[in-house]
Amino acid sequence: MPQPIPEPTPNPPRPGATTPTSPVSSPPPTRLKRLQLYAILVLAGLLVGLIPTSLGLYQARRERDQVQSRLRAVELELSLSRSAVLARHGDYNAAREAASDFYSRAEGELAAAASDLTAAELSTLRSLLADRDTVITLLARSDPAGADRVAAMYLAYRPGPQ
Repeated sequence: MPQPIPEPTPNPPRPGATTPTSPVSSPPPTRLKRLQLYAILVLAGLLVGLIPTSLGLYQARRERDQVQSRLRAVELELSLSRSAVLARHGDYNAAREAASDFYSRAEGELAAAASDLTAAELSTLRSLLADRDTVITLLARSDPAGADRVAAMYLAYRPGPQ
């Protein structure tokens, strides 16, 4: 009886090579890789948590800047009104100091590039600064006309009803 011919055997698989019939599986993650993944997730969570905080900080800074701008405008009005009241009461030296304070603050507002004053307020300040030397001189001489001039300046500067 003739001997059967053996079937050719395929080449044995190389180490590390996958065969088309074997499922592809990755080795289980090592402990270091898992720790890195957890660290990345925690860091991402913290960064996502910072977004609302950053938005709140931005809004608080914007509100602070608006309040500071309004405060500067009120301080201008206060120093001018203080000068007018003191001049009306005959305390010309204190009125002159208050008027000088107003003029210094007004020059600072005009010089500030980031001034939040409206165009009307800026033009009013410029017109009031034009009379600076005259008003200071009248108050330094204790001239009653200085009291009238400062009161008129206050009425011109004062904002309308809000």
